[in-house]
Amino acid sequence: MFNQSLKFCGYVLIAALITSCTHPILMVGEAVNPVEAEEVRLYYRQRPLCEFETIGYLRIEGGHYSMNSLFNKMRQQAAAVGASGLYVTETHRLDTFEYTGVAKAIRCPVS
Repeated sequence: MFNQSLKFCGYVLIAALITSCTHPILMVGEAVNPVEAEEVRLYYRQRPLCEFETIGYLRIEGGHYSMNSLFNKMRQQAAAVGASGLYVTETHRLDTFEYTGVAKAIRCPVS
């Protein structure tokens, strides 16, 4: 019983963090200085070739009527935490012709 309550509390905490208005990214790593969105490399339908560190997870829902618009918003959010890459793990087209997506803001080690 205690384990189930603890697990439930964990899920509630994660949901609260994801839906929080204070930060659009669920941070799991350390943010560094922001970069320009154009500097964030997009990995879509391909896995990054580097052994990357995940900085955070982001989910974009609605309001984007093209994949480019969706990717640009994701890049902006990843750039804000200093990510060098954006690993898109899911995209969906809604009935309203809007796009949603889930991605990881990542950092590849400098060689």
